[in-house]
Amino acid sequence: MDDGPKPVRSASFRIARNAASLLLGNAAGELLASYALVLTAVSLGPAGFGTLSEAQAFMEPFESLAALGLGSVAVTVAARRTGCDGQLRGTVWGIRSVSAVIGAALGVGIAFATGRGHLWPLLLTFAAGMLFTPIAAVSNLPYQYNQTIHKRIAVPFLVSAVRLGATYGALALLNAPLGYQLAALAATLVSALLQRAWARRDYPDLLRFDPALARDLLRLGWPAAALEFIVSCYSRASYFLLHRSGPSVQGELRPPIA
Repeated sequence: MDDGPKPVRSASFRIARNAASLLLGNAAGELLASYALVLTAVSLGPAGFGTLSEAQAFMEPFESLAALGLGSVAVTVAARRTGCDGQLRGTVWGIRSVSAVIGAALGVGIAFATGRGHLWPLLLTFAAGMLFTPIAAVSNLPYQYNQTIHKRIAVPFLVSAVRLGATYGALALLNAPLGYQLAALAATLVSALLQRAWARRDYPDLLRFDPALARDLLRLGWPAAALEFIVSCYSRASYFLLHRSGPSVQGELRPPIA
């Protein structure tokens, strides 16, 4: 019996299934997230929308810097280790948790130093979300490495549904920039909890931190971190340049989806 072609077919099927799951899951989530964005823009008006957008745009480069380029590097290291085990995931979680605190503090501090102190409620709410992001990122790593995105295909839709529901809640209870930033924080928190629960079910390895592995990850990740920070700054440069033009002008631009 000839079993030669089966691994090739199996690999091709796994890749196709993973890609389809990624596209379908993200598409469903993006549809609801886009509607939440439109609802936010219409409800706040140009000035409120611009205020929210400026705060998000200012903090996003620090969020990308706090990721330390580990999104792609961790998968590469997992391939070297022939597995995305608990040691790798725990180490990435530890690094990113510390870098999230540093990045959030750095962003808020620089905001005050550059005349954006009046945005502090929005900045602190965004910073709080940065602390939960590593949980979702680390929980997603084994699905990326093992090409099993289909196991968590419902997560993006559920998170976006929470985001939309929280946006309607903001419209009813706190129709102000802070209300919609709190809605984004709620979605970030739910994303972290859901993805962690999914990962514990499918990949229940004990997470543990390895200092030697952490040094290796940081050595490999810093070029990607620098590139991601530069790209984020470039993509949000219009908000930085229009800072003195007022929130209504900034509200004419497409805001980041936090």
